[in-house]
Amino acid sequence: MEKSPSVLPQLLVSVKSAAEAKLAQSAGVDWIDLKNPEAGPLGRPDLGTLSATIETLCDWPKLSVALGELSEIESSRTAQPELEMARRFPIAKLALAETWTEQATGDLVARIQNCFPHSEDWLVPVAYGDWQLCAAPPISSVVKIAQELSSRYVLIDTYTKDGRNLLDFVERSNLTHWIDVAGDKGVEVVLAGSLRMRHVEQLWDTGAAAFGIRGAVCNGRRTGDVNLEKILHWTKWIQDRRSPNSVAQI
Repeated sequence: MEKSPSVLPQLLVSVKSAAEAKLAQSAGVDWIDLKNPEAGPLGRPDLGTLSATIETLCDWPKLSVALGELSEIESSRTAQPELEMARRFPIAKLALAETWTEQATGDLVARIQNCFPHSEDWLVPVAYGDWQLCAAPPISSVVKIAQELSSRYVLIDTYTKDGRNLLDFVERSNLTHWIDVAGDKGVEVVLAGSLRMRHVEQLWDTGAAAFGIRGAVCNGRRTGDVNLEKILHWTKWIQDRRSPNSVAQI
């Protein structure tokens, strides 16, 4: 039986610069997310981009940043200035590729807390739908990690950026299951991973808190520039989906 979401999903658009952030802002995007798509699926922006974007969007109601992969942060001695600037963002996404070797979830929580003490609900752990391909924790473990960290959200994304999307790796029924499990633990789920409108249509009533996109609103690939007309098309489509008539038909 399909669910009618009690809170209608938001649209998250990932941007790579302050200029792109202004475009997303002008389009009325619900949630603006900063990352560096040239540096991987959850690439961390450089210091200048972080600073310029937080100044541009200092009063935006929903704002997040990608921190990169925990394994890279643990091995890097040069990331501290960027991580300190990222603290000015209210939400930060932390990816977990190359961290899972069948270790206990608690061990990974301890590693995260060692890098980010007193993070409270600032951190959003990332579950990769294709976790087996990048030595990341399975979705079940990331949900537990989010609960341990008192995170508000879990992001389910894809590590692989080769044209496949989240539904190529995780069945809709499984996504709905993990959204329900996370919800029972007080954690909301954001879905991303090369999603297009047809995929969001399929996932609309799963109970996801938001749908994250980038490639769908870019000129060319996800590393290209975002296109204002494409963002406006998405925001209108989302608004139409939220209308009472549309919800009643779900």
